Amino acid sequence: MSLRSAVVGGLAALALALGGAVVTASPAAADRPGCVTKKEYRKIHKGMTKKRVLRIFDTRRSWLVDSGDGRYTRTYQSCDFHHAAWIEYKRIPNKPDRTTRWKDWTGAS
Repeated sequence: MSLRSAVVGGLAALALALGGAVVTASPAAADRPGCVTKKEYRKIHKGMTKKRVLRIFDTRRSWLVDSGDGRYTRTYQSCDFHHAAWIEYKRIPNKPDRTTRWKDWTGAS
């Protein structure tokens, strides 16, 4: 099992344990504090600053997954509790902020 699968599975299990009733009572795409919708995720593009990503996601809550070589990956919980948004940030020479390098929308298995 990869680290990514383990983290996504753990986040899904935690989400169900903490808010299972909320999942069934609200629409899957409802934007709530602390989570990312698919619509918000689709707005993220390579080269955006981390500050811009956080404005779009409207949350700072995330988990550090991996780091090294001037880059790091953070995962953000989706509002449907079945996915996670993975964003890798990298410092680019002569740029003041970290910028997005890649993204992934992963489902829990």
